[in-house]
Amino acid sequence: MVRVYDVLSHDFLYSDLSNMMIFLGNHDTERIADVVRRNPARVKLAMTMLATMRGIPQMFAGDEQMFVSADRSQGHGGLRVDFPGGWASDGCDAFDTATLRGDAADVHGYTKRLFNWRKNKRVIHSGRTLHFLSRDNTYAYFRYDDTDAVFVFINNSRGAKQIPWSHYSEIAERLYDGVNVLTGMPATLNDKTTVRGREALVVEFKMKQQTE
Repeated sequence: MVRVYDVLSHDFLYSDLSNMMIFLGNHDTERIADVVRRNPARVKLAMTMLATMRGIPQMFAGDEQMFVSADRSQGHGGLRVDFPGGWASDGCDAFDTATLRGDAADVHGYTKRLFNWRKNKRVIHSGRTLHFLSRDNTYAYFRYDDTDAVFVFINNSRGAKQIPWSHYSEIAERLYDGVNVLTGMPATLNDKTTVRGREALVVEFKMKQQTE
């Protein structure tokens, strides 16, 4: 996760981050499910970052259902697999998401919830970013403007991690009315808040106005 932090630390090079396209992969790269060795938990971590970081997200069709390459030894041609459901010989119909099962259903449901939430979340589209370096394979950042904030904590390690909430006091002290984006439940964070291994926490807040 230090590598992700390092990439975003160079954001000052770009004149308008809100118009920059971001993506996990495309037809010229390995699929994200290939990269993370078909681990659905890690695909969901990647989808969390895609949905909450600055820029315009682009998704390679099928990544939201854990598609993997047909044959990686073939190069780019092996990355491109048919989207099942258009032919009688297909074993399933991926166009009908109600028929999805297992990891495909899990990742699709997670991605759908995040991106439907993102549609009307102005602070994600145009807000600023404040992020914090960690060397325990976690990454924390805030998307914020004058009235709203979204806190994202990515735990890419195998074990549970406590959020060092007091370390973020420069912004955290101004936040109130937290809601867990993925569960819809109220959320109050502190230094004892724990995030399980290979999971993400996304919390939206209201932002107190600064006083002179």
